[in-house]
Amino acid sequence: MKKSEEIVQYTAEDVKRYTELLKRASYSDDKSLNRILDYVFKDMGKQVRPHLVFLAAKLFDEVTEKTDYAAVLVQTLHTATLMHDDVVDEASLRRGKKTVNAEWRNSVAILVGDYLFSNALTIATQQKMYDILEILSPTISQLSIGEINQMELAGGNVFSEEKYFNIIKRKTAVLIGASTEAGAVSVGINGQDRETVREIGIEAGMAFQIQDDILDFTADGVFGKVKGKDLEEKKITLPLIYALNTAPKKLSEGIVAKIKKGVKRNDIKEIVDFIESYGGMEYARDCMQKHIARAETLLDTLPQNEANQSMRALIRYFASRDK
Repeated sequence: MKKSEEIVQYTAEDVKRYTELLKRASYSDDKSLNRILDYVFKDMGKQVRPHLVFLAAKLFDEVTEKTDYAAVLVQTLHTATLMHDDVVDEASLRRGKKTVNAEWRNSVAILVGDYLFSNALTIATQQKMYDILEILSPTISQLSIGEINQMELAGGNVFSEEKYFNIIKRKTAVLIGASTEAGAVSVGINGQDRETVREIGIEAGMAFQIQDDILDFTADGVFGKVKGKDLEEKKITLPLIYALNTAPKKLSEGIVAKIKKGVKRNDIKEIVDFIESYGGMEYARDCMQKHIARAETLLDTLPQNEANQSMRALIRYFASRDK
């Protein structure tokens, strides 16, 4: 398996170029706001979504200035939602760095997130990118609904797999699907190819979130997710849902009661062992691989070029990443 740096090499220059555009388009004449944006833009992670915007465009044609702006819009919305999510989750760290709400305060994080949402709309209208706006506007609504629904999982309540998949589709997959769709639309693609590219993004997004939920039980938490953070927040995700539905009823009820009461750090190993014993991790990995396989099957129907191979590699990376 290639390293992530090798996988994104094909679009590295595109992302470097768009990053400069992102900063120019985001900064204002207010020094206080710009200081916070400096902090936010200092580390934006691997920027999976902008890479997918460019890969989707390159599947069909050369990237354009519109593609660059599409990447700006996608990343701006993603950044804004993360800032709001960190407030909701009371998170103090992201990628090993203090969140904006921890470095400043919740109200600042919310207001800067609002500014980014508003600025994205301003950019889209100034550039007359109404077709891209038509993709992203309903996406924002779906993200909000997904987060609201996920809050229901924060009470130690057990839901069906169907409910879980609906939530992760809304909270994660729709934005990745919007990223690939926006990339294709930026170079004039419509019809079946546009729909196929969007579905590839959604399948990739589903795989990404399932792996994220698996990592919560396995990552060491230094630079990745804090091990057991979902449990501490009383969120019940796919590995645990499957184990609870597979184990004897009395044992499952005991685990749920413990979660509802409040998981202590020394409870996490017991619950992880429970999940492993009843096949939760293996089942979740199988589900993730099915979504990756569906994405690759869809890629088989599109032009076979370097962008296609790079997108495949990036989607496969979702299953192997450890943070």
